[in-house]
Amino acid sequence: MSRSSLTFPRVARSAIHRQISERLVGLPFHAGVLEKAIAAFCRRKGVVGLYLSGSVAHGFPDVVSDIDLLVVTSDAGLKGLWDRRKQTEASIGRVRFRLDLKEVMPTSCAAYFDNGVKLHVTYVALSHLPVEAEFRGAVRLFGEHPALIEWASACESEQRLLDVDGLKAQDERFWFWLLQGAAKIGRGELWAAFDTLHVLRTIIVSFTHAARGSVPQGYRRLEVSWDEASLHNLRGTIAQVREGSLRGAYSSIAGLYEAVRREVSARFGVRWRVSRGGIEFVHARLLEWLGEHPQS
Repeated sequence: MSRSSLTFPRVARSAIHRQISERLVGLPFHAGVLEKAIAAFCRRKGVVGLYLSGSVAHGFPDVVSDIDLLVVTSDAGLKGLWDRRKQTEASIGRVRFRLDLKEVMPTSCAAYFDNGVKLHVTYVALSHLPVEAEFRGAVRLFGEHPALIEWASACESEQRLLDVDGLKAQDERFWFWLLQGAAKIGRGELWAAFDTLHVLRTIIVSFTHAARGSVPQGYRRLEVSWDEASLHNLRGTIAQVREGSLRGAYSSIAGLYEAVRREVSARFGVRWRVSRGGIEFVHARLLEWLGEHPQS
Protein backbone atom coordinates (compact mmCIF):
# COMPACT_ATOMS: atom_id res chain seq x y z
CA MET A 1 0.00 0.00 0.00
CA SER A 2 1.48 3.34 -0.98
CA ARG A 3 2.00 6.08 1.53
CA SER A 4 -0.62 8.29 -0.12
CA SER A 5 -3.33 5.65 0.24
CA LEU A 6 -3.30 5.89 4.04
CA THR A 7 -5.72 8.41 5.49
CA PHE A 8 -5.73 9.67 9.06
CA PRO A 9 -7.55 12.27 11.18
CA ARG A 10 -6.67 15.81 10.22
CA VAL A 11 -5.40 16.68 13.71
CA ALA A 12 -2.27 14.55 13.30
CA ARG A 13 -2.22 13.60 9.62
CA SER A 14 1.25 14.78 8.67
CA ALA A 15 2.95 13.32 11.75
CA ILE A 16 1.29 9.95 11.28
CA HIS A 17 2.18 9.83 7.59
CA ARG A 18 5.82 10.40 8.47
CA GLN A 19 6.03 7.99 11.37
CA ILE A 20 3.71 5.16 10.40
CA SER A 21 3.19 4.99 6.65
CA GLU A 22 6.85 4.30 5.92
CA ARG A 23 6.84 1.45 8.43
CA LEU A 24 3.87 -0.23 6.76
CA VAL A 25 5.23 -0.20 3.23
CA GLY A 26 5.08 -3.83 2.15
CA LEU A 27 2.42 -4.62 4.78
CA PRO A 28 -0.80 -3.60 3.01
CA PHE A 29 -3.10 -5.70 5.20
CA HIS A 30 -1.72 -4.09 8.35
CA ALA A 31 -2.08 -0.64 6.82
CA GLY A 32 -5.68 -1.42 5.88
CA VAL A 33 -6.62 -2.67 9.36
CA LEU A 34 -4.99 0.35 10.99
CA GLU A 35 -6.76 2.79 8.70
CA LYS A 36 -10.16 1.18 9.30
CA ALA A 37 -9.55 1.01 13.05
CA ILE A 38 -8.72 4.71 13.20
CA ALA A 39 -11.86 5.52 11.23
CA ALA A 40 -13.97 3.31 13.50
CA PHE A 41 -12.73 4.84 16.72
CA CYS A 42 -12.95 8.38 15.35
CA ARG A 43 -16.69 7.81 14.94
CA ARG A 44 -17.25 6.34 18.41
CA LYS A 45 -18.75 8.68 20.98
CA GLY A 46 -16.73 8.74 24.17
CA VAL A 47 -13.30 8.20 22.56
CA VAL A 48 -11.00 11.06 23.57
CA GLY A 49 -7.70 9.67 22.31
CA LEU A 50 -6.10 6.84 20.33
CA TYR A 51 -2.50 5.62 20.57
CA LEU A 52 -0.51 3.10 18.57
CA SER A 53 2.12 1.06 20.44
CA GLY A 54 4.07 -2.14 19.90
CA SER A 55 6.34 -3.07 17.01
CA VAL A 56 4.58 -0.86 14.44
CA ALA A 57 5.01 2.24 16.61
CA HIS A 58 8.61 1.35 17.42
CA GLY A 59 9.62 0.84 13.81
CA PHE A 60 10.17 -2.91 13.43
CA PRO A 61 6.89 -4.41 12.16
CA ASP A 62 6.75 -7.61 10.17
CA VAL A 63 4.06 -9.76 8.62
CA VAL A 64 3.08 -11.30 11.98
CA SER A 65 3.12 -8.05 13.98
CA ASP A 66 0.03 -7.04 15.92
CA ILE A 67 -1.69 -3.71 15.54
CA ASP A 68 -1.62 -2.56 19.19
CA LEU A 69 -4.03 0.24 20.04
CA LEU A 70 -4.75 2.05 23.29
CA VAL A 71 -8.22 3.60 23.19
CA VAL A 72 -8.59 6.39 25.75
CA THR A 73 -12.20 7.02 26.69
CA SER A 74 -14.11 9.46 28.80
CA ASP A 75 -14.84 8.11 32.25
CA ALA A 76 -18.52 7.82 31.40
CA GLY A 77 -17.88 6.28 27.98
CA LEU A 78 -15.67 3.34 28.94
CA LYS A 79 -18.41 0.81 29.68
CA GLY A 80 -20.40 1.55 26.54
CA LEU A 81 -17.35 1.35 24.29
CA TRP A 82 -16.25 -1.90 25.89
CA ASP A 83 -19.73 -3.37 25.56
CA ARG A 84 -19.67 -2.52 21.81
CA ARG A 85 -16.19 -3.89 21.19
CA LYS A 86 -17.42 -6.75 18.98
CA GLN A 87 -19.43 -4.38 16.79
CA THR A 88 -16.35 -2.16 16.45
CA GLU A 89 -14.21 -5.13 15.42
CA ALA A 90 -16.82 -6.18 12.86
CA SER A 91 -16.76 -2.68 11.35
CA ILE A 92 -13.00 -3.04 10.77
CA GLY A 93 -13.04 -6.41 9.04
CA ARG A 94 -14.27 -9.96 9.05
CA VAL A 95 -13.32 -11.47 12.40
CA ARG A 96 -12.18 -15.08 12.35
CA PHE A 97 -11.18 -15.44 16.00
CA ARG A 98 -11.40 -13.11 18.98
CA LEU A 99 -10.70 -13.21 22.69
CA ASP A 100 -11.09 -10.94 25.71
CA LEU A 101 -7.70 -10.69 27.41
CA LYS A 102 -8.72 -10.09 30.99
CA GLU A 103 -5.42 -11.51 32.21
CA VAL A 104 -3.75 -8.51 30.51
CA MET A 105 -6.32 -5.93 31.58
CA PRO A 106 -10.06 -6.19 32.32
CA THR A 107 -10.83 -4.13 29.20
CA SER A 108 -8.36 -5.58 26.72
CA CYS A 109 -9.20 -7.77 23.71
CA ALA A 110 -7.76 -9.11 20.48
CA ALA A 111 -9.17 -10.20 17.14
CA TYR A 112 -7.76 -11.99 14.10
CA PHE A 113 -9.22 -10.83 10.81
CA ASP A 114 -9.54 -12.95 7.71
CA ASN A 115 -6.43 -11.31 6.20
CA GLY A 116 -4.37 -12.73 9.08
CA VAL A 117 -3.80 -9.44 10.90
CA LYS A 118 -4.27 -9.38 14.66
CA LEU A 119 -5.70 -6.25 16.28
CA HIS A 120 -5.05 -5.85 20.01
CA VAL A 121 -7.09 -3.11 21.66
CA THR A 122 -6.98 -1.90 25.27
CA TYR A 123 -9.68 0.49 26.46
CA VAL A 124 -8.78 2.81 29.35
CA ALA A 125 -10.65 5.71 30.92
CA LEU A 126 -8.84 9.06 30.80
CA SER A 127 -8.67 9.32 34.59
CA HIS A 128 -7.08 5.85 34.90
CA LEU A 129 -4.34 5.94 32.26
CA PRO A 130 -1.46 3.74 33.50
CA VAL A 131 1.90 5.49 33.57
CA GLU A 132 4.14 2.68 32.36
CA ALA A 133 7.42 2.46 30.48
CA GLU A 134 5.85 0.07 27.95
CA PHE A 135 4.02 3.06 26.46
CA ARG A 136 7.23 4.92 25.67
CA GLY A 137 7.28 5.79 22.02
CA ALA A 138 3.53 5.25 21.59
CA VAL A 139 2.26 7.29 18.65
CA ARG A 140 -0.74 9.55 19.22
CA LEU A 141 -3.14 8.97 16.35
CA PHE A 142 -5.63 11.50 17.61
CA GLY A 143 -6.69 13.29 20.78
CA GLU A 144 -6.00 16.79 22.03
CA HIS A 145 -6.93 16.59 25.71
CA PRO A 146 -4.16 18.15 27.88
CA ALA A 147 -4.17 15.09 30.13
CA LEU A 148 -3.04 12.96 27.17
CA ILE A 149 0.03 15.13 26.65
CA GLU A 150 0.89 14.95 30.36
CA TRP A 151 0.40 11.18 30.41
CA ALA A 152 2.62 10.59 27.36
CA SER A 153 5.35 12.74 28.90
CA ALA A 154 5.14 10.82 32.18
CA CYS A 155 5.46 7.49 30.33
CA GLU A 156 8.58 8.70 28.53
CA SER A 157 10.29 9.41 31.85
CA GLU A 158 9.01 6.28 33.62
CA GLN A 159 11.68 3.73 34.49
CA ARG A 160 11.07 -0.01 34.36
CA LEU A 161 11.76 -1.19 37.88
CA LEU A 162 12.91 -4.66 38.74
CA ASP A 163 10.37 -6.47 40.90
CA VAL A 164 12.65 -8.03 43.51
CA ASP A 165 9.76 -9.39 45.56
CA GLY A 166 8.43 -10.99 42.39
CA LEU A 167 11.80 -12.65 41.79
CA LYS A 168 11.81 -13.99 45.36
CA ALA A 169 8.36 -15.49 44.82
CA GLN A 170 9.47 -17.04 41.52
CA ASP A 171 12.53 -18.48 43.28
CA GLU A 172 10.29 -20.28 45.76
CA ARG A 173 8.13 -21.54 42.91
CA PHE A 174 11.17 -22.84 41.03
CA TRP A 175 12.44 -25.05 43.85
CA PHE A 176 8.94 -26.32 44.60
CA TRP A 177 8.19 -27.25 40.99
CA LEU A 178 11.66 -28.69 40.50
CA LEU A 179 10.90 -31.12 43.33
CA GLN A 180 7.42 -31.76 41.96
CA GLY A 181 8.67 -32.52 38.46
CA ALA A 182 11.50 -34.75 39.64
CA ALA A 183 9.06 -36.72 41.75
CA LYS A 184 6.85 -37.22 38.70
CA ILE A 185 9.78 -38.74 36.80
CA GLY A 186 10.43 -41.08 39.71
CA ARG A 187 6.78 -42.20 39.61
CA GLY A 188 6.81 -42.69 35.84
CA GLU A 189 4.48 -39.73 35.19
CA LEU A 190 6.61 -38.52 32.31
CA TRP A 191 4.06 -36.23 30.64
CA ALA A 192 3.47 -34.36 33.92
CA ALA A 193 7.24 -33.96 34.33
CA PHE A 194 7.51 -32.76 30.74
CA ASP A 195 4.81 -30.14 31.34
CA THR A 196 6.52 -28.89 34.50
CA LEU A 197 9.71 -28.22 32.53
CA HIS A 198 7.99 -25.29 30.82
CA VAL A 199 7.16 -23.70 34.19
CA LEU A 200 10.79 -24.03 35.26
CA ARG A 201 12.14 -22.76 31.94
CA THR A 202 9.92 -19.68 32.07
CA ILE A 203 11.33 -18.77 35.49
CA ILE A 204 14.87 -19.17 34.15
CA VAL A 205 14.06 -16.81 31.28
CA SER A 206 12.81 -14.19 33.76
CA PHE A 207 15.94 -14.53 35.88
CA THR A 208 18.22 -14.29 32.86
CA HIS A 209 16.54 -11.02 31.86
CA ALA A 210 17.04 -9.76 35.40
CA ALA A 211 20.71 -10.80 35.43
CA ARG A 212 21.17 -8.67 32.32
CA GLY A 213 19.59 -5.69 34.08
CA SER A 214 16.41 -5.75 32.01
CA VAL A 215 12.86 -6.21 33.19
CA PRO A 216 11.61 -9.79 32.66
CA GLN A 217 9.55 -9.94 29.46
CA GLY A 218 9.09 -13.61 28.74
CA TYR A 219 10.21 -15.28 25.54
CA ARG A 220 9.63 -12.26 23.32
CA ARG A 221 12.40 -11.84 20.72
CA LEU A 222 14.91 -14.01 22.55
CA GLU A 223 16.44 -14.99 19.22
CA VAL A 224 17.65 -11.43 18.65
CA SER A 225 18.12 -10.20 22.23
CA TRP A 226 20.13 -13.12 23.68
CA ASP A 227 23.58 -14.27 22.65
CA GLU A 228 24.10 -17.72 21.20
CA ALA A 229 25.65 -19.11 24.39
CA SER A 230 22.57 -18.21 26.44
CA LEU A 231 20.27 -19.72 23.82
CA HIS A 232 22.41 -22.86 23.75
CA ASN A 233 22.05 -23.23 27.53
CA LEU A 234 18.29 -22.80 27.25
CA ARG A 235 18.09 -25.48 24.56
CA GLY A 236 19.61 -27.89 27.08
CA THR A 237 16.39 -27.69 29.09
CA ILE A 238 14.32 -29.14 26.24
CA ALA A 239 13.50 -32.82 26.57
CA GLN A 240 11.66 -35.64 24.89
CA VAL A 241 9.02 -37.55 26.83
CA ARG A 242 11.43 -40.29 27.77
CA GLU A 243 12.85 -40.96 31.21
CA GLY A 244 16.51 -40.54 30.30
CA SER A 245 15.88 -37.35 28.37
CA LEU A 246 13.83 -35.86 31.20
CA ARG A 247 16.43 -36.79 33.82
CA GLY A 248 19.11 -34.95 31.82
CA ALA A 249 16.88 -31.92 31.26
CA TYR A 250 16.02 -31.62 34.96
CA SER A 251 19.70 -31.85 35.87
CA SER A 252 20.55 -29.18 33.29
CA ILE A 253 17.72 -26.87 34.30
CA ALA A 254 18.68 -27.04 37.98
CA GLY A 255 22.31 -26.22 37.26
CA LEU A 256 21.42 -23.41 34.84
CA TYR A 257 19.02 -21.88 37.32
CA GLU A 258 21.56 -21.89 40.14
CA ALA A 259 24.10 -20.14 37.90
CA VAL A 260 21.74 -17.37 36.82
CA ARG A 261 20.40 -17.05 40.38
CA ARG A 262 23.95 -16.32 41.56
CA GLU A 263 24.24 -13.63 38.88
CA VAL A 264 21.04 -11.97 40.08
CA SER A 265 22.24 -12.15 43.69
CA ALA A 266 25.55 -10.53 42.81
CA ARG A 267 23.93 -7.79 40.75
CA PHE A 268 21.13 -6.81 43.11
CA GLY A 269 22.10 -8.20 46.51
CA VAL A 270 18.87 -10.17 46.78
CA ARG A 271 18.25 -11.91 50.11
CA TRP A 272 16.40 -15.03 49.01
CA ARG A 273 13.73 -16.63 51.15
CA VAL A 274 14.93 -20.12 50.18
CA SER A 275 17.95 -20.93 52.34
CA ARG A 276 21.09 -22.82 51.39
CA GLY A 277 19.75 -25.68 53.50
CA GLY A 278 16.60 -25.74 51.41
CA ILE A 279 18.64 -25.96 48.21
CA GLU A 280 20.72 -28.81 49.65
CA PHE A 281 17.46 -30.60 50.44
CA VAL A 282 16.48 -30.28 46.76
CA HIS A 283 19.91 -31.60 45.68
CA ALA A 284 19.49 -34.63 47.91
CA ARG A 285 16.03 -35.39 46.51
CA LEU A 286 17.27 -35.06 42.91
CA LEU A 287 20.06 -37.52 43.66
CA GLU A 288 17.65 -39.89 45.39
CA TRP A 289 14.88 -39.77 42.78
CA LEU A 290 16.84 -39.23 39.58
CA GLY A 291 20.38 -40.30 40.38
CA GLU A 292 21.45 -36.88 39.07
CA HIS A 293 23.27 -33.88 40.54
CA PRO A 294 22.50 -30.45 39.03
CA GLN A 295 24.87 -29.81 36.13
CA SER A 296 26.91 -26.67 36.75
